[in-house]
Amino acid sequence: MVGCWRSTWNDGNGNVTITIQLNSDGQFQQENILIDVGANLMNPIRRFNYSGTWILDGNYLIKRDENGSRSTYELISPYQMQLVGSSVVYGRC
Repeated sequence: MVGCWRSTWNDGNGNVTITIQLNSDGQFQQENILIDVGANLMNPIRRFNYSGTWILDGNYLIKRDENGSRSTYELISPYQMQLVGSSVVYGRC
């Protein structure tokens, strides 16, 4: 699980790319890049960075960021994981 994971999709307003770096000490860093293609053309690229902790629980990876928000991913294979409750799939970088 340690290493870089990335997913890119269109959310209806533009393209979203999320990159998650899972470190061996149970910490993670995440960068979200949103490229608007519609209304927000004055500021088309927005970046958000998060960090926090992660654990494995069976076939699930659970992340908790510095604000206490939690995300759960199902491990599909050693090369793919899916955000639970969505169609978003992450692959290795």
